[in-house]
Amino acid sequence: MKMGENGIWFGWWVGRYADGGTRCEGEFFDGLKVGPWTYYYPNGKVREQGTYETGGRQGIWEEETARSRIKPWLSPPVSMPAKRPSPSSN
Repeated sequence: MKMGENGIWFGWWVGRYADGGTRCEGEFFDGLKVGPWTYYYPNGKVREQGTYETGGRQGIWEEETARSRIKPWLSPPVSMPAKRPSPSSN
């Protein structure tokens, strides 16, 4: 993942546990999570996976339960707050 000149993150991200194992992976665009993301337990098994749009969870997410079953759930649509206007110089 990289930070652009404007200080906003973009690119592929891999989050790590302290032991170096993968905690999560997915993409940032314009500082927001986008596209498919996967989260893992410390033992490397998939914990949950789904899609982000404009930084919020969208559609059906699948969650691995304690009994090793996939439990699909529908994420409610997320409305993003309007961007604040930039201060103008007078």
